[in-house]
Amino acid sequence: MKNLYRSVLLRLVWLVMPLLLATGTANGTCSGQFINPVTDICWSCVLPVTIMGQNLDFTGAQDSETTLGGGISNYVCNCGQAAVGVPIGFWEPARMVDVTSKAYCMVGLGGVELGQSGMLSGDTSGYVGADSRNPIEEAFYHAHFYTNPVLTVLGLILDSACFENKGFDVAYITEADPTWVDGELANLLNPDAFLYGSLPAVAACTADCLAASAGLPISALHWCAGCYGQTYPLTGYESSHQAQLDTGSLMMQRMLAKLHRQSVTWSYYGDMGLCGGYIQPLMNKRQYKYSMTYPIPQTQKIAGKCCQPLGRTTLLWGSGMTPPIIGEDMNFMIFRKRDCCQNVYNVGE
Repeated sequence: MKNLYRSVLLRLVWLVMPLLLATGTANGTCSGQFINPVTDICWSCVLPVTIMGQNLDFTGAQDSETTLGGGISNYVCNCGQAAVGVPIGFWEPARMVDVTSKAYCMVGLGGVELGQSGMLSGDTSGYVGADSRNPIEEAFYHAHFYTNPVLTVLGLILDSACFENKGFDVAYITEADPTWVDGELANLLNPDAFLYGSLPAVAACTADCLAASAGLPISALHWCAGCYGQTYPLTGYESSHQAQLDTGSLMMQRMLAKLHRQSVTWSYYGDMGLCGGYIQPLMNKRQYKYSMTYPIPQTQKIAGKCCQPLGRTTLLWGSGMTPPIIGEDMNFMIFRKRDCCQNVYNVGE
């Protein structure tokens, strides 16, 4: 009888142990993939395209308001050279952002872990958890910012000043930034963040959530992240974590706002952007749209769209986008609004 119990116990151990090991391994494993530009990118997000202020798109793609000054500047432009051009506008897929719960997990590079090389020391690990006395979960995520001008990398556009000519690059990682893990240190660089924690400022974000879900976010409420929460402080902590996709979208927006504040990334829309980028410390949220590429490529259109403005509720587009385990590692393609003076005639030729 004793041998029978021992045999049954051993069988149970052999059955349960692989499941426990698999769960522990999966939770600590970096997941990701290189995006397939054909199948993983929502190409309709490039639309609408405008030429001389006229919208050439009839598919209903969402656009921010026309920001050109009007008059003759809508039809003819010049960038200080002996050339005449026409203003064009479009949404350029030029940046990517990782959001991950594991330090140095490069989701957009196929899930490679830079920390395993031994060249990088360990850093604050991400987590999602709840205090037993508090049912509201807290979370911490790292983020990585990539330069990825897809149209140029694919060789689709080779000779135009209206498209970024840089190659693919890892431009910023929060593991190397001490302000990402310390709210007080982050607020020293952004002292105005103390103002955005007041009750009126927080309450105003409800209107931003409604506006982003119905159309576009309210650009004046730059401290709001729509339905995702508060843009400030610019750290990886979220004290009221509710869902992976909401927190991931919040971290992505914080990364964009942070890099605008630090002048790492610039704006390219409106009259000021016709001849190149310009610094914009307080980010206008309407200049960006985004689409998920991992773990589930957001290519299936919902209501005719497969990308969304910053702050739009995930209830409208995020169902089933974050499967268990790998859903803690996310990658987003960022589309930025670009207005540009396209050269059409060189004086003297």
